[in-house]
Amino acid sequence: MHPTYHSQSMQWLLRAPLIVAGASFTIGTALLLYFLSDPHFEPIMPIGFCFVVLAFFVNSVVFTSLIICGFILKEYQKEIFTRAGLLLVNIPIAAVYIYIVFNSDPFVL
Repeated sequence: MHPTYHSQSMQWLLRAPLIVAGASFTIGTALLLYFLSDPHFEPIMPIGFCFVVLAFFVNSVVFTSLIICGFILKEYQKEIFTRAGLLLVNIPIAAVYIYIVFNSDPFVL
């Protein structure tokens, strides 16, 4: 049985990776679609690059925090590690997006 004094903290701890992963996916997809719709808009590449660096940092901090919390809060470990795993789903998606950007011919689009 889970202690009740952790309920609000645990709700936030389990909700945070969903928010971070969802935001990373949504913003990354929006940037990719914008790039594909207007590849001649020159600021999109540095904006996208900055986003990838920022998203990597934020996702890494959240992932590391969840792993640490999972080892500390053993009674919630399975739930916490499952949510941490959700953050890892964005890695292959980001790799595909980066591949598309670097292998697209802006004059063909």
